[in-house]
Amino acid sequence: MTNFGWGRVIAGMGENALCWLYSAVYNATYMIPETLLTLAAALLLLRAAPKLFQRQDASQGR
Repeated sequence: MTNFGWGRVIAGMGENALCWLYSAVYNATYMIPETLLTLAAALLLLRAAPKLFQRQDASQGR
């Protein structure tokens, strides 16, 4: 396991640090694509229906 670059780094980590590293990598692989998809959907909605994002004055509706 220590023949490649990351292996040396990981081999020197304690158990607690490995848990944090695993958690960060796992969450990043989930959240980065999810964030990009959400932004793309919001941009599509903004172009297709810009009125959804306009502010409305509460006193105008009465």
